[in-house]
Amino acid sequence: MKLEVVSSKQRGGTGKLAGQGETQLEVEKRLIADKEAKIRKELISEANLRQRLRIKRKENITTVPTIALVIF
Repeated sequence: MKLEVVSSKQRGGTGKLAGQGETQLEVEKRLIADKEAKIRKELISEANLRQRLRIKRKENITTVPTIALVIF
């Protein structure tokens, strides 16, 4: 006699149950996605900082007068 489990959480016809919670694979995928999002945020922040510094340098170059001394 073979018993078969019938449940709303049953997957396919194999009789395996999909319990609540995350599998290890799902946890690892989520952690990787979190790390990737953090790194992307840091890269964007660094790019914005570099852009602001680049603009500031260009502004400083144009505001500082240039003097040339010519001696005969």
